[in-house]
Order: sequence, then C-alpha cells, then structure tokens
Amino acid sequence: MRLDYADDVELHDWLERLGRDLACPDVSDLIFTTVPELTATEVVDRASARRPVEMPATPWPEPDDRLRRR
Repeated sequence: MRLDYADDVELHDWLERLGRDLACPDVSDLIFTTVPELTATEVVDRASARRPVEMPATPWPEPDDRLRRR
C-alpha cells in the first residue's frame, strides 16, 4: 500500500481516524506489518470484518428468587 503523507503528525492523525472509523485499534498493523502487503481495499475489508468482543451488561446473572432459601 502506497502511503503519501507530509509528516508523522499527519500519519498519526490518519491512523487515529481509520482506527476510530473502522473500530479497529490495530489498523496500523494491517497497513505496516502484514505480509504480503495489503491493498487499501484489503486493509479496510479486514478491519471492517473485525468485531469487538461483546461483554454482558452485568458480569454475573441476576439471582433467581426461587433458588434462595427461605
């Protein structure tokens, strides 16, 4: 993938935008470390395919009143 950017600040800004917009915090790894090198379309496709791990709303189930001893 060919990268054209003015300086490191601009590169960092673009990587932050991609990570935020694609919900993929390691998008820079896809761009810089994947072998063989990916095209821009392949980077976006792979980043879009990743889904964050969904955590339950509560870390444990609510107690069932029927199971409590009276």
